[in-house]
Amino acid sequence: MEQENRLVIEIKNNNEIPLTDLTLSLLNVSHQYKRFLLKNGVDIDKSENVLFVKQVISGSVIIELAPLMTFALPLIQDFNTVCEFVKHIKNLTEYCLGSTEKKPEGVEKKDFEQFHEILNITAKDNASSIIFKACDNSTQNVVVINSTQANAAQNAIKRAVEDMMPETSNFYSKQLLKWFQVRFDKNTRPVGDRAVIENITSIPLKVVFEKDDIKQGMIGNPKNNKPWQELAYIVDVEVLKLGDQPKVYKIIECYTEETFDPKET
Repeated sequence: MEQENRLVIEIKNNNEIPLTDLTLSLLNVSHQYKRFLLKNGVDIDKSENVLFVKQVISGSVIIELAPLMTFALPLIQDFNTVCEFVKHIKNLTEYCLGSTEKKPEGVEKKDFEQFHEILNITAKDNASSIIFKACDNSTQNVVVINSTQANAAQNAIKRAVEDMMPETSNFYSKQLLKWFQVRFDKNTRPVGDRAVIENITSIPLKVVFEKDDIKQGMIGNPKNNKPWQELAYIVDVEVLKLGDQPKVYKIIECYTEETFDPKET
């Protein structure tokens, strides 16, 4: 068989898998693969789907995924994106299971959360396993995670995420943010982005971002062809105050997959 740049995910399950669980797991594989590419300097559109289903094989749940050809060919200078991604999954697994004390380089809170969702099907199904295979399926490019390991990894992820939370009483997790105004032009008055988080205050506050790519992730994640500024977002936020008065929302993380149109709820 001709060697291809492809990712095979096999789920050996004992119980029936709810479609929503399978969809969420694969969606987070796609999200994590995209983050992996961006961190390794692969130039892609942040709103672009980077994996597509090539084949679904009967038997266990076996799904072949292939990268979008626009950047997969030619391969980047001795950097086979899928093979390296499986190594990344292996490194994440070993760190979460305590096989190594060295956290994989560049791994952030969002990576841990996506990996947690990827493992969900296996963690919930006793004696099941999830297998990641790359390239020609040679043993050095295979990662097997059983149910016991998936549960242990999820527990470790929970602790790691808690450790990464800012140590401040002004930090709020998973809050609903709606935009009040957005300003790209610094010459426009009033200057700056402003948003409302009703759970904190009904007054629109200035918004800043801990990292530039958080705002870019919002812009690149339209829902139902709606303008991004009309959507509602779930965010982790730190409230910056003057005295006792909230003045600025500092967005720490945006859960773009949970974005929705508030007019449709």
